[in-house]
Amino acid sequence: MEPGWFQVTLKLFLWHEGRYLALRDSHSGFGDLPGGRIGRDESVNLPAALEREVAEELGGAVELEFHPEPITLFSHYVLKDSAPAFAFVFEGRLKSGQLQLSDEHTDLFWMKASDDPSTLFVGTMLDGVQKYLATNPLSRINENRMKR
Repeated sequence: MEPGWFQVTLKLFLWHEGRYLALRDSHSGFGDLPGGRIGRDESVNLPAALEREVAEELGGAVELEFHPEPITLFSHYVLKDSAPAFAFVFEGRLKSGQLQLSDEHTDLFWMKASDDPSTLFVGTMLDGVQKYLATNPLSRINENRMKR
């Protein structure tokens, strides 16, 4: 058996007023979450890499707090490059600021945990979103267990 090669991505479930942020990918038109791939030199400090990705995608004037450890992980594909990937999933809250989308995404949606994610997400990303939502995230968010 030949070992596989996988990309590593960081994804953030960003909550605000009981809803999480979902994005529409400008390349595929499908659902995405804030975050992205880590660089070769970022594997030691995942929270810093996530902060960089979120600032690139949502604008640098956004203040957020998130749990410094991943809450779950899932496998998916980076559709733009047809690359298999594993996503380390973080969760956090938007504290303040105005979101400004980069050209990587065309639309943003604030979705309730009870909304059907298949209206936006597909394939392995949908599987990952459903896996996360099944963990009752609002109980953790409401308990204020965030750091940063």
